[in-house]
Formats: sequence, C-alpha cells, structure tokens
Amino acid sequence: HLPQVKTNLYKSTRRNPAYYAENSVVDECIVADGCVIKGEIAHSVLFRKVEIEAGSKITGSIVMQGTKIGKNVHIEHAIIDKDVVITDGVRLVGTAHSPIIIKKGETI
Repeated sequence: HLPQVKTNLYKSTRRNPAYYAENSVVDECIVADGCVIKGEIAHSVLFRKVEIEAGSKITGSIVMQGTKIGKNVHIEHAIIDKDVVITDGVRLVGTAHSPIIIKKGETI
C-alpha cells in the first residue's frame, strides 16, 4: 500500500530562462531564471525575476526576487530585498564590510 501523494504542495517556480540583452555584460554572477539583464553585473547574485535596465552597473551585490533596477543606476556592495524599485540614475555605494541594505518593497 503506497501513501497518497498530495498535489500542489509547492508553488511552481518555473519561469523563462534569464534574458541577456545584446550589450549586457555579466562577469562571475549567479543569475536565476526569469531575470532580464540589459546592463552590467559583476560578482553578484540575482534571484528570480530581477530586471536591470541598460546603462546600469551592479557589483558585489545580492538582489532578491522581483526587484526592478532602472536605467543608469550604479550599485556596489548592496543587499536589496524583494520587490524593490530603484529608479533611473540612483547611486548606492557600500563597502564589502558595510553593505547598503534596502528593505523589502521600497522605492528609491
């Protein structure tokens, strides 16, 4: 006698693969599915459904799911929680020992 298996125990995380625009640059990063990369990222981790617009540069950072980063944004050493919106032209610079931390759902 086999135990019953419940369906729909876990939400589906199937998404489109990450999209890398023609002029995007990605160097030593972990990029989850559903991301859209039009800018430059280096030494960073991007969770699902992160969008980075053209002209933006992200270095040494962790960007959690659903975050949208506008055009010409500069981010170094930051931890950005879920569903954050960073508007065009913003500059956030922390250090490896003291990163900038942005709370869930904030708009900057």
